[in-house]
Amino acid sequence: MSEQKENDYFSDGITEEIINTLSNIDGLQVTSRMSSFYFRDKQIDIKEVGERLNVSVVLEGSVRRSGSNVRITVHLVNVADRLQYWSETYNHQLDDIFSVQDEISDKVAQKMREHVGHFNIIEKSYFSQKEDIDAYELYLHSKYNFNQFNQEGIQLAARQIEEVLTHIQDSAKYCATKSVYYAYLGLFNVMPMTEALEISYTSATQALKIDPTDPEANYAKAVADFIFGGDLDNALYHIQKALHYRPNFPLALSAYAFVNVAIGNHEQALDAAQKSIKLDPISASARYYYAVILMRLGIFHKALEAVEACLEQVPNNVNFYQLKGVILTRLGRYDEARSLYMNVPDAQGNTGSYYPGLGIVYAHMGNKEKALECLSRVPEDLPNAYFGYAENPHVIIPTLLGDLDTAFKHIEKDIEKKKFYLKFYKVLPAFELLKQDKRYHLLERVFYTKGALAQPKKEKYLKSGIGKREVSAINTKLIRLMETKKPYLNGNLTLNMLAQTLNESANHVSQVINDQHKKNFFAFTNEYRIQEMEQLLKDPENKKLTLLALAHKAGFNSKTAFNMAFKNLKDATPSQFFKTRNLI
Repeated sequence: MSEQKENDYFSDGITEEIINTLSNIDGLQVTSRMSSFYFRDKQIDIKEVGERLNVSVVLEGSVRRSGSNVRITVHLVNVADRLQYWSETYNHQLDDIFSVQDEISDKVAQKMREHVGHFNIIEKSYFSQKEDIDAYELYLHSKYNFNQFNQEGIQLAARQIEEVLTHIQDSAKYCATKSVYYAYLGLFNVMPMTEALEISYTSATQALKIDPTDPEANYAKAVADFIFGGDLDNALYHIQKALHYRPNFPLALSAYAFVNVAIGNHEQALDAAQKSIKLDPISASARYYYAVILMRLGIFHKALEAVEACLEQVPNNVNFYQLKGVILTRLGRYDEARSLYMNVPDAQGNTGSYYPGLGIVYAHMGNKEKALECLSRVPEDLPNAYFGYAENPHVIIPTLLGDLDTAFKHIEKDIEKKKFYLKFYKVLPAFELLKQDKRYHLLERVFYTKGALAQPKKEKYLKSGIGKREVSAINTKLIRLMETKKPYLNGNLTLNMLAQTLNESANHVSQVINDQHKKNFFAFTNEYRIQEMEQLLKDPENKKLTLLALAHKAGFNSKTAFNMAFKNLKDATPSQFFKTRNLI
């Protein structure tokens, strides 16, 4: 979605809110914000967009704002034939924006279910959430600044969300947002990690008190539990809850992968990482997380491919360079790793040596003098020591050189400082050299729980609750209705309208159509319309009418829908199909 440049923050925010709402629907694959926004303001064919995002339907539109008036236009476009099969324009006042977002998301989900196939939609009524609109706009500004994903943007975002919370203290969304921002302030070394994560932890806990079902609150709490608390049980529990309430949540899937790596559930970790990259296939940050997870799992060649894709997209990103160096070192390609580490770009575009990585490479090569020379240039508390790939050279180099006393001295310090790399001590190759030492048990202090929780129970309302007998009964009613009352003659018939006529849930009717007829709602009703046209053509009174006129009588509401139905269902044009039936 796009709009006037000066209101980018507003357009981006509204779009992201709609994406998040759609992402809560289990069974509907929704591409993430980062990959979707890649195509904003670009003139790219819809088929290419679909192929690159691995989707069959694209939601496009615009957000226009003039003072307190907001106009949102949305279109659903079928990728295969580029045909737009639904569009609508919403004109509302700014203070009604919350209910509009819910209404748009619900309408989009309903139309997609009619054309794509069955998934459950939680029925809800729209309400006007009369919030402080100035605070909401400031929240959107903060999201926009955070998504610039640099130190200045995250600092500004944190200040803005703090101001929002001075006006509204009882919002789970705002508290969860603060939690995420402060976690990243710690990761970026803008403030001490312990202080940042304590604020993050407190904010996440507050968010969950307000709304235990909020996906972002559960995600924020899981991150705080994992990094700050060393609590694998609660981290796993809250990540699972985040994914329960928002199945299409790439960041939560990545976090789930990291937690499972730490626990030792490598199959689950890889599965989550693959799901995450499927939902966010273009974003460089998603590819980066994917590469880190693959590296932690020891899948080095694929990790290298993933980080090289990151560097193609963002050529001078220092974190991507350093991760590539780690992977090359793991692969034993020491000359390549050394060359790369001697030419790492900085934020200003200059290149220089990255001594932590160089020292580790020299230690692997057995060059003690060079390794210790590099180590002497590295401060004991590295600014980036919490990034996914980072490891402490003051631990790794002495370990590789056989100086285990020095290694364990720094390990003890890192345990106290909650260094992120230690969460993966079980899969660190260098730490294999420490396992026979009696001090290895110190690493058990990294976590104080084991992460052995079961999946949270599904909420009852998310289940269909429809058995074979009920499916059969609804299907019998459905067929009788279609054959006797012919509701498909109404060109504006929707799944909800059909369900109301049957006095059944739309979720149940959708499931019956999908399971019993192996079609989506659109194909199911159009099949009846085609049969109706066959009967109309057999009536001599209709010989003088055109096919398009008969199509309208049969319930097709446009020439496009008419032609598309024959193409999809009969693999022929209307004329070709009826000629084979000797009807024209």
